[in-house]
Amino acid sequence: MTKKGSIPERTVKRTLTYLRALTNMPKASSGSISSENLASHLGLSDASVRRDLAYFGKFGTPGVGYKAEELKESILAVMSSQCLYRGVLIGVGNLGAALLAYKGLKLANFDIAAAFDRDPKKIGKTYGSVKILDVKELAHFIQQEGIEVAILTVPAQSAQAVADMAVAAGVKGILNFAPVNLSVPEEVLVSQIDLGIELESLLYFLRERTHSAVS
Repeated sequence: MTKKGSIPERTVKRTLTYLRALTNMPKASSGSISSENLASHLGLSDASVRRDLAYFGKFGTPGVGYKAEELKESILAVMSSQCLYRGVLIGVGNLGAALLAYKGLKLANFDIAAAFDRDPKKIGKTYGSVKILDVKELAHFIQQEGIEVAILTVPAQSAQAVADMAVAAGVKGILNFAPVNLSVPEEVLVSQIDLGIELESLLYFLRERTHSAVS
């Protein structure tokens, strides 16, 4: 069994997709599943899947595959948190509101303790079970509640200032949806999700596929 910190970032992300597939695929609910079947389902190479899964121990039978439940448990033992992380969401626009309604965060052992915005029309309202507070209360709330994670769904021009405020208050990890690179201390982890780049990348490969098909 490997330590979490020794697994490359790309492998971590791919492995989480394996876990999701194992949970959702009918063939994975009972019996065995092959690396080839898992790779085909996710659009990856068989070799990549085998290489990634090697981080979680030596198991599986050549020509048969992996025992689905054993593989799931092995991945969960390394990837999943045994404790509940509480975080805050900052910026309750369309994207922020959608994330507040997203039940998948609960499955990741993550709970949004509060949301923050500067719009007086939103402050005081509740989305689901999450109350929206004035962003002026952010630092005090983070310190009082021992919050370690912040989700940023604010405009690009506001992201750095909000990140600075959250980090100064004690946040150790940021999930940043703003289309800007944040400057934070080395010990603070930042995961960047730029939806614009993801879409442009998809469209590029779509054009390439279309071009290859007609040439």
